Amino acid sequence: MTSENQRESIYPEKTKVSEWIKLLKIDEQIVEQIGKNENLAKSLKELMTALKPYEKCQYGIVIDLIKQTRTVQAKLPIKASVLDGMDLRELSLDRLKILVTNEKLSMNELLLLADKTLKMPIGSLKKLKKEVVRQKILNVIQNNEKLDTIARQAAG
Repeated sequence: MTSENQRESIYPEKTKVSEWIKLLKIDEQIVEQIGKNENLAKSLKELMTALKPYEKCQYGIVIDLIKQTRTVQAKLPIKASVLDGMDLRELSLDRLKILVTNEKLSMNELLLLADKTLKMPIGSLKKLKKEVVRQKILNVIQNNEKLDTIARQAAG
């Protein structure tokens, strides 16, 4: 069986994306009625919205488009980062504070700064919102500044 024939058996010719959307609407209503997972309901709405332009297309065509898009995205060069070329271990607390307050930093860049400069465990930080992570990093910077001040005063 060729891959084209396999795809046709999985995605029958008559099956359209509109059927997906109908199922998603039913799923969304069930989730809303149960009321236990608002995030899932929101995700289903977003998925329905994303599928709307493909309503009259066949499953296989949409699946192929998604696969092609993922392949192309994986091959795209990574965009330049504000942190490119910096030795993160050598950043001063002042410079680090300036970087962390930069709104253009992505979540991954914030996590990288937290890990490489402040040795913060990033596992739990990954679960938080970007602004909460930013604030936690700024708190650690402030604490380190206070410790530096105390150390300088103690040294005389």
